[in-house]
Amino acid sequence: MPNNSCTTRIPRPTRVRYAQKIVNQSLSTLSKVYKEQIDNHNNGIDCEVIKTRVKCLVEVTLYCIQVLEGEAKTSCKPLDIEKAYSNIIVKMVDFKRVSKLRRSMIE
Repeated sequence: MPNNSCTTRIPRPTRVRYAQKIVNQSLSTLSKVYKEQIDNHNNGIDCEVIKTRVKCLVEVTLYCIQVLEGEAKTSCKPLDIEKAYSNIIVKMVDFKRVSKLRRSMIE
């Protein structure tokens, strides 16, 4: 069977590193978007664009935190995972994404 990029598995330590980087970058970007939204509240920035950005970043962050949770035996400390959840919860509250937060906690 040919070894193409679609079927290749990423090694566990690499997945954890990527997931950690993505969580950190997403949280940082969410902070920037929130500041941008506050600074330009009445300057005609398209709210739908901001909502789409936030939705994508939140989804990716939650997925990566779940990856970290599943791979926690390798190098991730439980406290790091709790901190990541705490940070994304704060961002979701900032952006009034509480309904999504409730669904995430139920699943």
